Amino acid sequence: MQERVLVMTASVDIQTAKKVAVVDANRILMESPQLEFASMQLKNELRPSAMRLNKLKEDYDAEAGRLAKADEQGMAKIKIEQKRIELLAEAKEYETNLARRKSEIFKVTMKVVQGVVDEIAREAGYDLVFDAKAFATPDASRESVYDISEQVLERLKSLPRM
Repeated sequence: MQERVLVMTASVDIQTAKKVAVVDANRILMESPQLEFASMQLKNELRPSAMRLNKLKEDYDAEAGRLAKADEQGMAKIKIEQKRIELLAEAKEYETNLARRKSEIFKVTMKVVQGVVDEIAREAGYDLVFDAKAFATPDASRESVYDISEQVLERLKSLPRM
């Protein structure tokens, strides 16, 4: 999945921000019960397509592996090529659907996570929230930087699955 940087900003200048928090966006996404549930749903949703694709592959492999008699080789080659084309088309459709659904799931999950980060930031009065990977060591003028990843995960666990 794509990696995104979570940034929640209030109407504050970055130079004047006093209370700054970070979140480990990668950890949050990997441990998000919403993403886990959506991934299981996706697997179940695409299972029939995956089974159909596997069956086509097996048929193609079986057909290609058969030794055709000399007078049937021309027809065997045509059948094998037709199965190969069908297999490639089915595989392309499967990959396209998989990528589209993963993107949809990721967007929805990110929206939920961003909402939770925003809520926690608002409640705790953080001026800025950054992804921990994107945040460099704070200036000496900042009081401290708080990691709110655990709070975000706990809040996500209390929300309903998508």
